[in-house]
Amino acid sequence: MSRTNVILALALSVLLLLSMTAACLGQLSGLTVLPFPNTNKSSYDQYEIFGMNQGWANDDLVWYICTDSSDVRTACTKYFSSTIYWWSITYAPRLKQALPDVATVYVVTNVSQGPVFSALPGDPTYSGLWKVVYITFKPGFARPVTNALPADVANPQGIPPLSEADYTPVDPNDATIVVKCPIVATGTLGGPWQSSPGRYRIPQGKVEPDYAALKTIWLPFWYVYCTDPITKRPSVRRIIVPDVYDPPALPDADKLALKLGANDAPGLALIPLAAVQQFYWLQGPQPVNQLPILEACPSDPFYPCRNVNTAYSPVEQVTLLNRLIPPSSVINNPTTVVKLRNSGQLTLIRDTQLIDGAVIPELPQPTF
Repeated sequence: MSRTNVILALALSVLLLLSMTAACLGQLSGLTVLPFPNTNKSSYDQYEIFGMNQGWANDDLVWYICTDSSDVRTACTKYFSSTIYWWSITYAPRLKQALPDVATVYVVTNVSQGPVFSALPGDPTYSGLWKVVYITFKPGFARPVTNALPADVANPQGIPPLSEADYTPVDPNDATIVVKCPIVATGTLGGPWQSSPGRYRIPQGKVEPDYAALKTIWLPFWYVYCTDPITKRPSVRRIIVPDVYDPPALPDADKLALKLGANDAPGLALIPLAAVQQFYWLQGPQPVNQLPILEACPSDPFYPCRNVNTAYSPVEQVTLLNRLIPPSSVINNPTTVVKLRNSGQLTLIRDTQLIDGAVIPELPQPTF
């Protein structure tokens, strides 16, 4: 591609992003956008489609999507890609700071099978974040692996011993790659999208009649304010929230997992603050276009694995703030939030909840 064509392509990308931002703001002013944490019960409006990948946990099928990786090569590969319209996931190097306090996902390199997860939604270590450990069987030992427990006579499809396989890294606690891959279902796909004994379905999911064949799921998204790390220009982006940590003592009326229909993710509480950014959610009289504000967003809205904003993380502390400012004022950047907090014009309600608020790419919607 010539230098002129490259410049033209970049210019068109910028114009497209600005037009989408304007369109989003126009929708907000027209009350056609559902504010966080509301979801659309009657249609697929404000939902995005994802392709479900198949893995294993506890000798059962699991279905998952992926949104982020701490490793740029992993982010740019199709192995962890979870949408049928995007070619990569978001590069989020800050996720490395979550180590070693996340569960493990095992990727078997020389057996044709899905990854093996060591936790499920609701488990104490489940966060939707995983340190990646690669298993390569030695000659003559290759076999399926369907659970994350050590293999023995009673568990023939467990994790192999070092005498039968090589591990990269050898010690899972030294893993250098963290991926964000929420689990959305367990068991065989098909039938109504609802949990039943022995079968889990993420409550917020919507599916079409042929979803079992297509391996697709629709998840709700919400609009948030982001700030360009270089120009400081505010923009509107979209997030999905499939995983939530609510403190056990929090009243049900305040629990976000119930409101969002998200996975229960107790393991998010184990994540070091170095891997967590802020999600400012303002309360009180405010304009309809007062969106939540993210501390950091991916820099490239179209090609997520090209992100260069190292402050971005999909793991967010929900900071609930009461507005003591004029109801007509719109706050759209974290710098203003900090200033208003310091001046007492925004007061803390609580900051004990954590979410997986992955920012998703801005691409044209598919036509069916």
